[in-house]
Amino acid sequence: MIKAIVFDIGGVLAFDIWEHAFLDAEKGLATVLTLPRDEVKQVGLKMWEDFAYRSAKNEKEIDALEIDYWSKFKRHFGRQEPIDFFIARTEEFIRPVKNMLSLVQKLKENKIELAICSNNTEFFHKRLSEKLGLMDTFDPAKEVLSSRVGFSKTSANFEMFQRVEQVVSAHKNEAVLVDDRITNIERAIAFGMNAILFPAASEKGAAYLERLFIQMGVLQETVSTDLLQVSQI
Repeated sequence: MIKAIVFDIGGVLAFDIWEHAFLDAEKGLATVLTLPRDEVKQVGLKMWEDFAYRSAKNEKEIDALEIDYWSKFKRHFGRQEPIDFFIARTEEFIRPVKNMLSLVQKLKENKIELAICSNNTEFFHKRLSEKLGLMDTFDPAKEVLSSRVGFSKTSANFEMFQRVEQVVSAHKNEAVLVDDRITNIERAIAFGMNAILFPAASEKGAAYLERLFIQMGVLQETVSTDLLQVSQI
């Protein structure tokens, strides 16, 4: 019996910030600043590795991390724009995946234990939580981030999944990870946790997931336009 749902954030609950903010064809930094897309992508990946495992104790340290992050970007490309320019450019990409937050609320109302397991920086997580209201739905004690564990979901020794097992009351075989990356799904299964690959590219992802939860007995059947259209995914 499934008792806990563990959500990834980027690509599941919200858009993946850095990939969109850096590479979006219309509003991404590569386009806006007329920078080489391949180089921007490589710099973004390198900066991710530099900051995804760095923790912070308070808001002041979190803000300092983001200043350092954008300062590195500016130095690499020789840009003169203020830090606030880059923060503002990424802010418009902080938005929820369609209907996912309402689905999470349904799970909460049905007394399903909820947790987060996300490869994330402290500053992007803070901004996501504030703008999307994640702190109103998820218990902070059940938020497992790479920045706080020091490892990613693909680490050899399952450090992030071990932390999830510590913070949720359900046994790992009673929990389900919802993630949009197959490598993370494979690691969760290898650890002994159930897992669902989320179709991040589909606007009907939430409807698809709700249908699965109904079939699994996690949610009760309801009449929903989205569910009736789920076959269009």
